[in-house]
Parts: sequence; structure tokens; C-alpha cells
Amino acid sequence: MRVLPRLAFPLVVVCLFTAVLTVAAQSPAADALFEIFLPWDDGAETAVDISGLVPRVIADDGYVRATPDGHLAVNGLRARFWGVNMTFGASFPEKKEADLVAAHLAKFGVNMVRFHHMDMHGSADGSGIWTSVDPDRGLDPAQLDRLDYFVAQLKRRGIYSDLNLLVSRPFSRQASPGLPADLDLVASWKQRAVLGFFVDALQQLQKDYAHDLLTHANA
Repeated sequence: MRVLPRLAFPLVVVCLFTAVLTVAAQSPAADALFEIFLPWDDGAETAVDISGLVPRVIADDGYVRATPDGHLAVNGLRARFWGVNMTFGASFPEKKEADLVAAHLAKFGVNMVRFHHMDMHGSADGSGIWTSVDPDRGLDPAQLDRLDYFVAQLKRRGIYSDLNLLVSRPFSRQASPGLPADLDLVASWKQRAVLGFFVDALQQLQKDYAHDLLTHANA
């Protein structure tokens, strides 16, 4: 008997469930179906709790390392990651919501969160890390506090955090007058992000952001 990898099992369940719904929807009894609702704040230990399928402890010395055979390991044990994105304002939840979101993610087997597009907007609309985007050098202390608390709650539940250091930052000469005039010829923010490989001033802005974000203390 062949045993499925532990993380493959929930995927198989989801696929089978989807197939059943598809067949049922094509049958005469389709109107007998019922809605399925998954509350965003549900962290209860119920029959669908699969949090035990992945390691749940992040030790202070628990660095993730690549093994000679090309896998990932923590403390010498094979590591498997089941991750999701947190984008824009979702990276900075209110603290009471951060507790609930972290518990909900853990319940469904998530053990890694990628913080994505934090660097696109100012904090005035609640979706970015900057005090403003003109200029864009100042990190908003209130946003940092929410991010820090969220990361701490994720760690408590054995969920790693991946902080993206450059995604959709709106590099502009208005925000940073020292940038070259040719920057205005590149309209796409995705293409502007590549210019850091060639323009020292852009690369320095990226280094400054990485320094400010990664060296501040999580209270």
C-alpha cells in the first residue's frame, strides 16, 4: 500500500470534494446543495483541523537550511512548507484580528506567510508601510508595530514569515530627487524594480529599506 505524503492528503480531499460538487451540480438534485462557509476567524480544533500535518515549533536556533540532496531542513529534520500571501493592508492587521488570522492559518496547515506588496503605498490608506510615498523613506511606526505583532503571533503558532524587500515600490524622481532623469522613461513599476541592478542610487534606496526593516527591534 502506498502512503500519500502528509501534505498531499488535504489536497486529495479538496479535489475529491470539488469533484463531488461538480457531479452534483450536473444532476437533477442540484437544488438540494447547501452553502459551505469558512469563517476567516475560525481557529477552533474541529474535525477539519490539519495543523498537525506540519512542524509547529520555531526555535530561536531553528534556521532553515538546504540539505545536500536539495531539500530544506530545520535542526536536521526535513521541512515542508505550506504557504500563503498576505498582500497590501493584510500585512498590517489590527492586533485583535492578528491573533485570529494566525490561529485560522495554523488550523489549515499553513506554516509560512509571505508579506507581499507592503512597499507600494503610504500608510494613510492603511495598506502600505511608508509614512508617505513622496518621499518614501520613512517607515510608519504604527504599521511596523502591527506587522511586528502579527509576525510574533504567527511564530507562536509555528508559522514562518517571509518579508519581501522589493515588490512594487513606486520609485520616482519626485520622491527621490537624486535619481537619474532617465527613470521617467520607464513607465512600468515592474521594470523600474530591475533598475536597481544598474543604478547605484536605486540600489542604495533598496539597501536603506532593508536595513531599516530588518534591523529594527520587534517589541
